[in-house]
Amino acid sequence: MYYINLFGHLGYILLLLGMLFIRNKSKWGWILRFAGESIWIVLGIIMGVSSIWFWSAIFAIIDGMGYFKWDREVRIAIKELNREIKFGKEKFTF
Repeated sequence: MYYINLFGHLGYILLLLGMLFIRNKSKWGWILRFAGESIWIVLGIIMGVSSIWFWSAIFAIIDGMGYFKWDREVRIAIKELNREIKFGKEKFTF
């Protein structure tokens, strides 16, 4: 039971770090969040608690959808920035 508790803490730490990295617009945040959710899926299966693995899987799917939307928006922003630089339309907005 001690190791299950430690893995649970590790899962939450990875989720927390993932949120902080996403806040700083780092792709590593999504990887850390998915790793944390994966740990909770495994723990739910080991403990035989369907509410843990089921909702962890749902959150992992939502994180995956969030990542692909975030990645698409970043790619669009980079293309627009490259286009502005190419055509000399330097715009600095805050």
